[in-house]
Amino acid sequence: MKLAAMTTVNMPQRDQIACKMHVGFTKCREGARLPTQSHHGEDIGFDIYSAISCQIPPFGTEKIDTGLAFAFRPDPPGISSLLTPFFKIEGRSGLAAQGIFPVGGILDLGYRGEISAIIHNSTSEPWNVEIGDRIAQLVCYLTFTNANGILMNFYEAHEQEESRRGSGGFGSTGV
Repeated sequence: MKLAAMTTVNMPQRDQIACKMHVGFTKCREGARLPTQSHHGEDIGFDIYSAISCQIPPFGTEKIDTGLAFAFRPDPPGISSLLTPFFKIEGRSGLAAQGIFPVGGILDLGYRGEISAIIHNSTSEPWNVEIGDRIAQLVCYLTFTNANGILMNFYEAHEQEESRRGSGGFGSTGV
């Protein structure tokens, strides 16, 4: 068994900034709001806001515009050249508790159109959205991608390697 070399990383203190990433937006609509965090340094997601008023019918799904578009591709300094940042629209726990969920939501780096959240109302009551309502969260992830010189090649394999997990999924390790 070969052990990987251990590396010590000096992590910044809680109030120090290790890397600053600038994410520019253009406003597509009057009154659009930039994403915000309620608890800087503790929250992962940034709240995004509705730029329209609408009603999502019971068990219905609607596209809700934010009035924002990415101005340029974010490229944070100090992040490995093999990793690419991307953003994903995620749910807010307070809305999830009410049966309101975003679906889909990866924002590709080259997309320059208006950012919208696809919101599903899983309840039997209509859900009203007003301009300025927090509708979802914008979360930044890092991934390996073809965009930075890594070529992912998908191919058909004719054999499958054994693993401890095997084909267990969907709660196979307990609830």
